[in-house]
Amino acid sequence: MLRLPLRLIAVGLILGPLTGCSLFTTTVYRDKLITVPVQCPEPPQARPVTPLPVEPVAMVDRDGIPWVALTPKHYENLSLNSQEVLRYIKDKNAQVQYYRECIESHNRIEPGP
Repeated sequence: MLRLPLRLIAVGLILGPLTGCSLFTTTVYRDKLITVPVQCPEPPQARPVTPLPVEPVAMVDRDGIPWVALTPKHYENLSLNSQEVLRYIKDKNAQVQYYRECIESHNRIEPGP
């Protein structure tokens, strides 16, 4: 019988201080809001991707096994296309990072005097 009140007291002691913060509210008033125009540099622009032609050749050998192959030039084009796509993704990530930093720096509120 004694365990139940002790549990209630323990829960009250744990939860009591946590709920006390919401009981007292403080209001902060700002006398003047100062805005300073900030100009960010232009964001990096991503060049468009212009893919090079890649034409696979399909053939069947004497045993009837189908093969798909690329000429050395088309393999090189495939590699360059992949490199261009990765470059484009990095450029877009840099653009997103620029906007993120710009928004974060504009949203910072400096403490007033």
